[in-house]
Amino acid sequence: LARQTADELQQAPFNLKVTVVGDGEAPPDSKALPPVLVCVYASAAKVRGLSFRTKIMDEAHHLESRGCKRAQEVREGTQAAFAGEFSATFRDQRNLDFNYSLDRAIADGPVSDFVVTIALLTKGDNIEAVAELLREKHFEWAPVLVVFNRTQRAKDCAKLLRRMGVRAGFVGGMETKKGREGAKHNLSSGAWEVLCVCRVFNEGTSISELRTVFFADMRSSTIGLQQVAMRVTRKHAAKPYGNVVVAMCSAGDR
Repeated sequence: LARQTADELQQAPFNLKVTVVGDGEAPPDSKALPPVLVCVYASAAKVRGLSFRTKIMDEAHHLESRGCKRAQEVREGTQAAFAGEFSATFRDQRNLDFNYSLDRAIADGPVSDFVVTIALLTKGDNIEAVAELLREKHFEWAPVLVVFNRTQRAKDCAKLLRRMGVRAGFVGGMETKKGREGAKHNLSSGAWEVLCVCRVFNEGTSISELRTVFFADMRSSTIGLQQVAMRVTRKHAAKPYGNVVVAMCSAGDR
């Protein structure tokens, strides 16, 4: 997400000089700061003590979590004349200083609309049913991001889809940076019609061509579901709207 943000700001119409801190980069020179510095939360200590005119804390719903050990470092480690926390999924939506709703964003044009489909499966762990539905619908839904809770299920689904003649790949949370970028390229270029994932591409990932997100497993976090679902809201000329597919099982099959 940090690199995607930097890439956007370095292109027209912004054309800004941007430095990214994190993922192995050295701390910035406090005497020669760039116009824009993008830092990941995990590297917040590298910019401790620096002062900025403006500080934007994106994906700030993570700072609300009790388990976020870096919240104080992110909020207080650097000083700024103006600081704001932004997120599409704050846990507490009350007392917000500014709210730009999804409905308004769709109407204004920055993001794409989407439809939600409930896929009722006879068994919650039926990979064959998930794969068969994807085989049947992949011409309509592709490119598709299929989200699993367990790595092996994602691998098995990708393998089964390939046997069915569907161009499919897998990527997991332990994949290298090069591997992740390759998977994104394969999906956006059409080399893969379906990408099965586990613990990766949940937030921030921008694949404008992505037409469908398929939740193959039940999700326990509504915030997680919302964040992944918004991957299909990226605008693209070949995509009139996005699809969000949620797999569910009947009460007797849970």
